[in-house]
Amino acid sequence: FSDKKMLIHFLNGILHLEGETVITDIEYRDPAYGFGLPYSKMVRFDVRAITKDEKTFDIEMQRSRHSDFEDRAILYSAMLTVSAKIDLDQNVLNLSRNRAIGRYEIPKIISIWICKFERTESQNYREEWGLYRKSDIGKTAALPVNDKINYIFIELPKFEKTFKELKTAEECWLYLLRNMPEEQTKPEFKDTIFEEAYEKLRIRAESSNLITKVVTDMITEAEIECRLDDSYKEGIEKGIEKGIEQGALNAKREMAKGLRDDGVPLQIIMKRSGLSEEEIKSL
Repeated sequence: FSDKKMLIHFLNGILHLEGETVITDIEYRDPAYGFGLPYSKMVRFDVRAITKDEKTFDIEMQRSRHSDFEDRAILYSAMLTVSAKIDLDQNVLNLSRNRAIGRYEIPKIISIWICKFERTESQNYREEWGLYRKSDIGKTAALPVNDKINYIFIELPKFEKTFKELKTAEECWLYLLRNMPEEQTKPEFKDTIFEEAYEKLRIRAESSNLITKVVTDMITEAEIECRLDDSYKEGIEKGIEKGIEQGALNAKREMAKGLRDDGVPLQIIMKRSGLSEEEIKSL
């Protein structure tokens, strides 16, 4: 999604936009955002972008589930909303907006989470959240109280359509994201953009330095803490102190083994996991 053309095509497909409603241009924004939480100085969005009509997007790729995942999605959306509001107000100060905005007006925020795991809370591969009144629950004509904050969760394991069953751009994108790690031959899509995306998704087409950089950037302290937090909670529930220590150690070992198998340099793995070189090699 560092390719603007592909990002626009993906968003139009996921949002089911056609005709005059399609996104035609998009601007990337700095993925890092500082926030005033004492234990979290920085949030790094995977993809943060804005359209000409000031719709703001966050696209997150989540490899595995962790505790408080839904809370994280809400928190990221809140941070994205604050940063988008700052951008909106700055546009007024720069006289780059045609009409005045309200003191509390916010732009449309769309958070898209692409998950490589299944969420037990949902039945289908795609789930959307909005802000509704409790009194409207169950009504077929229920409308959101505010349609500016939107969440889309995509669970790749639940997307089971075969290549021959693909009909929409959304389905083609999800097929690519779900199946490319095991795909042996290039699928013959009608739209050439999917062939271009296939080439970008082929790891063997990229340099080892790029792969190492991407994987390293994804391994943040916050991600490690999420995994460890799950282990702590598991140990607490069992009421066994040794279980907490062992669970944390197992989480570190599992993470280190995955990074090692992905070709991440030992020095980086040692720094991130706290394990010795000998321990990592023996996993």
